[in-house]
Amino acid sequence: MSEPSRLLIVRQRPAPDPELESLVGELHGSFGLDPYITRQRLLGCGLGQLAQGEQQNLDGPAATLRRHGYACWVVAPPRPLFAPPRLRSLTISAETVDFLCEGEYRVRLERGMTVVGVLADLSGELAGRQVKRMLARNAYLGREQASVFAAGETRQAILKEQPVFDCYLLDGVSAVAAAFRVLPGRFSPDGLGGRANLGAARNLEAVIDLVGEYAGNFCLHTDFGLSQLPGCVPQPARENPAALTDNLEALTRYGWLVAGLGAPAPAADVAGAVAPGKVLSAVLAGTVAGTGIAPVELSEVAATVDAAIGDEAPAPPVPGRPHPLPPPPDRPEQTFSFRRALPFVLSFLGGGVMMIAGKSKLLHPFFDRALHSGALPGVAALVLCWGAFACLRLKRFVENTPTSRIRSLAMGLVEVRGRAVRRFALVAPMTQGACVWYRLRKYRRDSNNRWQLSSESNSSHVPFVLDDGSGQVVVDPAGATVKSKTEVSGYSGESTLIGAAVEGGPDEKWVEELIYEGTTLYVLAYARPARGVRPSLRERTVAAVRRLKLDPQALHRYDANGDGRLDADEWQAARDDAERLAAAEQLSERSLPVIDHALLGKPPRGLPFLIAEGQTGTELAGRYGWIGAALLVLGMSAAGLALKWLLELLRLT
Repeated sequence: MSEPSRLLIVRQRPAPDPELESLVGELHGSFGLDPYITRQRLLGCGLGQLAQGEQQNLDGPAATLRRHGYACWVVAPPRPLFAPPRLRSLTISAETVDFLCEGEYRVRLERGMTVVGVLADLSGELAGRQVKRMLARNAYLGREQASVFAAGETRQAILKEQPVFDCYLLDGVSAVAAAFRVLPGRFSPDGLGGRANLGAARNLEAVIDLVGEYAGNFCLHTDFGLSQLPGCVPQPARENPAALTDNLEALTRYGWLVAGLGAPAPAADVAGAVAPGKVLSAVLAGTVAGTGIAPVELSEVAATVDAAIGDEAPAPPVPGRPHPLPPPPDRPEQTFSFRRALPFVLSFLGGGVMMIAGKSKLLHPFFDRALHSGALPGVAALVLCWGAFACLRLKRFVENTPTSRIRSLAMGLVEVRGRAVRRFALVAPMTQGACVWYRLRKYRRDSNNRWQLSSESNSSHVPFVLDDGSGQVVVDPAGATVKSKTEVSGYSGESTLIGAAVEGGPDEKWVEELIYEGTTLYVLAYARPARGVRPSLRERTVAAVRRLKLDPQALHRYDANGDGRLDADEWQAARDDAERLAAAEQLSERSLPVIDHALLGKPPRGLPFLIAEGQTGTELAGRYGWIGAALLVLGMSAAGLALKWLLELLRLT
């Protein structure tokens, strides 16, 4: 089979538009392109290869793409004729710049020439830095602030790592006439004159600015490593320095490909810099699953950045920048509660007594007597039956409490299910993930090589918001039984996702339970009016009438007979208008999310308070039913054993 003679290259879009599905369907129905692959290759950073084949087979899909506003090209597969030689020195004159490269290869840039440049990071970690930036800003400032590198920031991010600049000079028919490569610190900056700097990266940047100054049409691509093009994807070289050579070869193929696309499209530098961040769906496919940022939310975040791609018009500016989330409130002072400590004290004392009784010759007869008389099985039966009835009681509460919508939330014990949203910039201390709740346990290895709990902390003092689509309500998790599905453990010396190192000795480890922002929660709690509850219609009407009495000009409008005072009928007309205004104000506020209407928190003594991740009331009721039944069977078995031993003891006596 002969090698395909043409490639269909498309400039991808960062987020799906309303016409994407119709475009995918048209490409599938008319040209047989796979819908799933097509959708994936149309969404992404920079350039993507949509199809390959003969020219006549690609002209139709290309025309369809252009009709839908996509910039695309049908080009031959890139076959680099040579790798750009490395720059050694340069000479600047009024109309030309001469670049002297290795091997005495000289490149002359004349004013007005068409130039295509590629500024790339050879470390292959530009995409990873975009991800870390987005996750860090989402964690500490909120998902509305989870922006990525702007155009200038992408360029500076590349210059701070392992930058390289490839420059391709095009002739009159848009073919590569000459090329050279600039590596920081590998050329003499003397020819830059006053443009020279002390830093190697700044001198490389000065060369880029110089090329842009002399070129008539200069297109700078900064999306190498973000575009999904075969043979043009670099590999991370931080732990594998040998990958740098392969990355240089991939850069050469990428450079010849973008140089072969013809005249550069307008605003290509902006597209190359902004698009990677706006479509981190390809890069973030396995990473953001633990951050709580849904794909739709990533598209909304991406839409805040201007994406001037090919022929696509720039998006309108976003009105106003949202405020960052406030820091979490201070942790309250811990007060000793005998009721909370009693179960732990009893467990510790019971275990100690049993251990001592088993080893002590003095207490062993009493322990043996209590065991064979049925006293210990009887105590175990009481504990198991108490736990069984507690589970069955909780099951009954879950089953008998209907699921409420937040907009119509009633006061009292309620069951709500919705998406968790942070109210404060809460971040898990170890994994640095944006979360609404966490519990951190630290363990230390003892002399017997067993892990012992050394400390425990949680974020139960930090409220969060629950959103079910009809409104929002604040949840105060203090005192709740929290069931999280996410648990992460690690040891000292490890690095977190965003890069913070975990300190500690070799005999320490940590276990972190957390609920990420954006996950679905089931909450069984007690709803009570929150501070700042919205006033009723009567209160609004009274306030409106009070304001009316303080406004003489407004009162004058109701003085129909002009006698300077309001009679009963005129006052009634004023009150009717005030009531209508109050009703309109109340109706307008009902369209807003209900966040200050009520507070879900710890109920009065005797009622449950449960927060469970990713479960429904039916699932929880079934689980508690099985647990209660199992505990009840064990309790009844222990009670039967206690009764049997007691009867045997009475028969012997």
